[in-house]
Amino acid sequence: MSRGLLAFAPLGLWAAAVLVLGGLELDWDGLASLPSGWDKAAHFVMYGVGGLLAAWAGRVRGPRAGLLGLLLVLSTGAADELHQGMLATRQSDFWDWTADGVGAGVVYLVARRLMAGEAIEST
Repeated sequence: MSRGLLAFAPLGLWAAAVLVLGGLELDWDGLASLPSGWDKAAHFVMYGVGGLLAAWAGRVRGPRAGLLGLLLVLSTGAADELHQGMLATRQSDFWDWTADGVGAGVVYLVARRLMAGEAIEST
C-alpha cells in the first residue's frame, strides 16, 4: 500500500461519512430535550476526529500533508453546512462550522505535538 493512500484513506472515509450523515433528513424534534449547546460539542468532537486524521496524514507524509488534511477537514465542514442549508429539515449554521474548525484545529495541534519525533520512516 502506498504511503499516500495510507496517509489520506482514513481522512477520505471520514469526510465521506460526515457528508452522508450530514445530509440525512432526520426528525430532529426529539433532540430538543438535550442541553443547550450539545450540537456544538458534537461538531467539536466529530471534526476533532477529522483533525486527528489530518495529523496522522502529517505524520505519515510530512507537515504539508497534515495541513492539506486539515484544509480538507475545514472544507468538508463548509460543504456539509452549505448542503444542510438546501435541505427542508436542516439548516446551515455559521457557528456549527466554527465549532467544526475549532475542534479540528485544537485536536490537530495537540495530536501533532504528541506525534512530534515519531515520524514513520519510509521503507
